[in-house]
Amino acid sequence: MLITEKLLSLEEAANRLNVCKLTLRTWDNEKKLPAVKTKGGHRRYRESDILKFQGHEKKSKIVKKSSKKVEKLTNCADRYSIGSMEAQMEQLIGIKKAAALLNVCTATLRAWDKEGKVKAVKTQGGHRRYRLSDIQKLQEVA
Repeated sequence: MLITEKLLSLEEAANRLNVCKLTLRTWDNEKKLPAVKTKGGHRRYRESDILKFQGHEKKSKIVKKSSKKVEKLTNCADRYSIGSMEAQMEQLIGIKKAAALLNVCTATLRAWDKEGKVKAVKTQGGHRRYRLSDIQKLQEVA
């Protein structure tokens, strides 16, 4: 009797991990989460690999899911005029740069923001900014 393991499509695996398909492709290329290739060259992910990876992700949570609200900054001048020395030294980076540092796509970073894995700061114009220190912590875990 041949036992076969359930394989998930790229989209199914991405939905289970709450990442975008581009992030999964990148992780496959880096061998972080390798895929099985079909004869046609499509990626399939072993369900057991996804479950193991989810277990790893749960252990590596850095930011607590205490609040999903996003801080609103009125402007940089207010931040520095009322902030502590630590706040003044905190560097904020855009979503594209943060995603590049983590080697994930921006959609994945937005999803992680929604689940509380990393917290974005929104500018007055609604743009996401991430604390470089938070991004560096995520890099250490990965």
